[in-house]
Amino acid sequence: MGIVWKAFDERLERYVALKLLPPERAADPSAFSRFLREARACSALNHPNIVTIYDIGTDNDQHFIAMELVPGRTLNSILDSVRLPLAEKFRIALAVCDALGKAHTAGIVHRDVKPANIMVTTDGAIKVLDFGLAKLLTPAASPQDSDRTRTLLTSPGTAIGTPAYMSPEQAVGDFVDARSDVFSFGTVLYQMLTGVRAFQGRTTADTIRMVIAAEPQPLLEISPDTPVKLARVVEQCMRKASSERYPDASAIAADLRRAQLAIGVHVPEVLPEGGATASLPRSQARGELAQQTRRRLMNRRIAAAVGILLMGGAAVGLLLPKVYERPSGIVRKSSNFTADARDLLAHYYRAGNIDEAVRMLEAGIAAEPRNALAHALLSEAFIRRNGTGADPRWIKQAQAHASTAVELDRDLAAAHTALGVALAEAGNRSDAVVSLMRALELEPRRASAKVALAKLTAAEGKSTEATGHFQTAADFEPENWMIWAEWGIYHYRNARYEEAVRAFERARKNAPDNSGLLRNLAAPLIMLDRYDEAAGILQRALETLPSPGIYAQLGTVRFFQGRYADAIGPMEKAVEGNATNYLYWGNLGDAYRWTPGQADKAREAFTRAAQLARERLAKTPDDSDLRGSLAVYLAKVGNPSIAGEEVVRIAALKRQTPGALFKAGLASEIVGNRGTALSFVERALKAGYAIREVGQDPDLTSLRGDARYGRMVARIEIIEQQSKKQQ
Repeated sequence: MGIVWKAFDERLERYVALKLLPPERAADPSAFSRFLREARACSALNHPNIVTIYDIGTDNDQHFIAMELVPGRTLNSILDSVRLPLAEKFRIALAVCDALGKAHTAGIVHRDVKPANIMVTTDGAIKVLDFGLAKLLTPAASPQDSDRTRTLLTSPGTAIGTPAYMSPEQAVGDFVDARSDVFSFGTVLYQMLTGVRAFQGRTTADTIRMVIAAEPQPLLEISPDTPVKLARVVEQCMRKASSERYPDASAIAADLRRAQLAIGVHVPEVLPEGGATASLPRSQARGELAQQTRRRLMNRRIAAAVGILLMGGAAVGLLLPKVYERPSGIVRKSSNFTADARDLLAHYYRAGNIDEAVRMLEAGIAAEPRNALAHALLSEAFIRRNGTGADPRWIKQAQAHASTAVELDRDLAAAHTALGVALAEAGNRSDAVVSLMRALELEPRRASAKVALAKLTAAEGKSTEATGHFQTAADFEPENWMIWAEWGIYHYRNARYEEAVRAFERARKNAPDNSGLLRNLAAPLIMLDRYDEAAGILQRALETLPSPGIYAQLGTVRFFQGRYADAIGPMEKAVEGNATNYLYWGNLGDAYRWTPGQADKAREAFTRAAQLARERLAKTPDDSDLRGSLAVYLAKVGNPSIAGEEVVRIAALKRQTPGALFKAGLASEIVGNRGTALSFVERALKAGYAIREVGQDPDLTSLRGDARYGRMVARIEIIEQQSKKQQ
C-alpha cells in the first residue's frame, strides 16, 4: 500500500525509500491508520532481515515513511529467472523465518508473506518488506479475545493479503495469528522448492477456493530430489487447520536447522539472533553477511576453473583394438613387448604404468627400430605423460614417433591416428584432421580416430558433428571406458551435467580403479549441487591414487560447503603437486580471498596464476578460455587497464567459447566497465552459458540489479521460446 520513491536525505546524506500515502487515501481514517501501523510495527523491530524505518511524518498534508533503501531483486523475480541451489534455499528460508520469528515474538503478524515481499539485496542480504498489512496484537491476544482486548484495525470478515499465499483463515476473514504467517511461509518455501505456486486458480476466486479447501500437489511428486525432511517442514506449515501447524516462525527455523544438519547443507550466512555477529552494529552486521554471501556464491566459476581432469591429457588415447597387427611387406613383427605396452597404456591411470610403457617401448624400438606399431604406441605414451605434467618436449616426442610410424607404414591406421592426435595437441588442427580421416579410410570402424575427430569438431563449435562422432565411436566399442570418459568431458563443458554424470558412470563400470575418472565424475555432481556424493567420490579417488587434481576438486567441494578455511589445505596440496597449473593457483587465490586475514596471500596467488596463464598464452594465443582467465586474475589483482587490454584481445579472436565471453564480462564488471560487462554477458548467454551461473556470481551482484540486465534476460528468454516453437 502506498507509492514508493527513491529519495535523498539531505540531513544525513543518504538515500532512502520514501513511502507516500496516496492523496486520495489520506482522508480515509482506516487507510491512514494502516499506514501508521506499518511504521510502528516495523520500527518496533530491530533485526538484520527486516527493513529499517528511519522516520515518519507529514509534509503539506502528505503522509510519508522514510525507510532503508533496499537495492536488489525480489525473491519473486529471482524465482522467475534463476534455479536456486539447495544451500541458497535454506539460507533465504532461515533468514525469513528469523525475521518473522522476531515479529511474532513482538506480537506482530505480517499477513502478507510472499516472494514479492522478500528482497535479496545487491550485497546478498535477505530483507522482509512491507509490514503494511500487519496486525498488532496484545501479548494476551487469542481467538477468544474480544475486539476490546486486541488492536484490530482491519474490519472483521475482510480478507487482507495476496490470495495465492493466504492462509485458509485469512482467506475467509477469520481471526489470524502467527500461524497464518506460518502457512504463507509454507507456500513460499513450496514455490522455492518446486518452481510452481501451491495454489494457482484461473481467477482470484478459484485461487481462494483452493486455499480454503484443496490440497496442493505433493511436493515430492513435482520435485523428487527435495530432501524428505525439508518436504515434511513444508507439509506441516501448510496444514489447513492452524492448530496442526508450527506455532510460529521460530519453531519452523528450529526444524529447518535440524533438517539442514541432517542433510549436510552448510549455511553459514544466516545471522541467528544472539549469534557471533548479532552484537555488531547493523551496518557492520550487514557487511559480515554480505562478505559471507559473496564467499558462498563464488562457486560456479571455481567449478569451471578447477574443471575436470582430461583423462591424462587433452588428447584421446589410441584405443587400440585387440587385433592390432596384420601382415604386410613392411617389417611389423608380432612382439610381446607391444602387447604388454598396449595393456599398460589401457590402464595408464595406474601409478607407474606410463613410465613402464615408455621404458618397454624404447627398449623394444632399440631392438626393432622399424616396428611402426611400437612407434605409434610410444607416441601415445608421451601424450599420456604430457597429461600428467605439461611439457612441450613430450608433445614433440609424440609427434616425432607418430611421424616415424607413418613413414614406416603408411597403411597402418594406428600410425595415422597417433599422428592426428599429436598434431591436435600441438595446435595443428587442419593437418590433424587430414591424418585422422586417413586413419578412418584405412579402418572405418576405428573408434579412437572418431573420438579425436569429435574433440576437434567440438573445439570448432560444431556440436552436431561432435555428437555424431562420439555416438559412432560408442557404437563401435561400447565397453571402451575412454570413449565414455571423453564424451562425459564434452557434456560437462557444454553444461549438460546430468548427461556427463551418466557418461562417467558408464566409463566407471570398466575402469573402477581410475582415480582420475572418479574426479571427473565429481565435477558435474558439484555443478548439480550434489556435494555429499561428490565428496564421497573424491574420498574414494584419494584412497585409490592421490593427485593434485583430486585435492583441487576436494578443496572446491569444501568451498561450496562454506568451509572456506578448510578449502585452503587441499588447494595448497594441489599447487604443491603441480605448481605450473594456473587454474590451481587461481582457485587457491579465491580460497584465500574469502578467508579472513588472507588478502595478501590471495594477491600473491592471483599474481602467480596470471603469470602462468601468460606463459601458456605465448604458446596458444588463440585460447579464449585461457585469455579470459587471465583477464579475471588481472582484475582481481587490481590491474584494470591490463585486464581491459585482455578483454579487447578476447573480442578480437575469431572464436570465443561461452565461458570466455562470460569471463570477459566478469573482468569488465570487476574493473567498473558496466556497459562492456553487459555486452559480453549477453553474448555468453546467447552462446549457451548457463544463466543460473550468471545469477549466482557475487561479482555480478550489482550488474544483475541493473535494469538493462533484466531486459537482456527477457529478450533472450523470448528468443529461446521462439526457437523451441520453431523446433
